[in-house]
Amino acid sequence: MEHLTALYAGWIRTYAGEQAPGRELAEADWINTLHAFTPRLQLAACATGTHQAPPAAPPVPPGAEYDFDGYLDSSEAMNGPAAHPAAAEMLRQAYGAELPT
Repeated sequence: MEHLTALYAGWIRTYAGEQAPGRELAEADWINTLHAFTPRLQLAACATGTHQAPPAAPPVPPGAEYDFDGYLDSSEAMNGPAAHPAAAEMLRQAYGAELPT
């Protein structure tokens, strides 16, 4: 999980952050990092070359669809103003906050 977080933070710095001098190839560096990380995303079940189907999803409890529809109808995430995915990181950079450790 830490690798995915670092990859995401690198993406934010590369594509949503300020372009610092000497970082003209930041996009290429990020893409190289992504490609170097991709083999780590391979699932252990498929690492031997044989595919193993995932387990079946648990059945949906009665009334769950109604509860979920009610959540979507009242959720701030669904009804609030749209925000860019990098907005939180840009605010963090603007205020000079540190990433949580």
